[in-house]
Amino acid sequence: MTDAERLEEWYKKRGILKGVEFHFTNIYDNYYMLYTVEPKLYGRPIIYKVEGDDFIFVHGDEYKHAIWVHAGSPDPVKPEEVPEFLK
Repeated sequence: MTDAERLEEWYKKRGILKGVEFHFTNIYDNYYMLYTVEPKLYGRPIIYKVEGDDFIFVHGDEYKHAIWVHAGSPDPVKPEEVPEFLK
């Protein structure tokens, strides 16, 4: 079972998004973003980090970093080009 499948199963067991078809997609290393089949959620996408058997809700600077990388950050990045929230 993949980490994405484990996250989906964990969500379903807790009754989160009951009746909504959804899946998690790996967006960066061990970071997974929630997608709903039909648009149900608005605002910030939900992201979890998988560490071993734990699923950690991502927020703050770590969240900004995951979104930034997922959006296609330049590679390699020069230190002066790194966004302020990563410094």
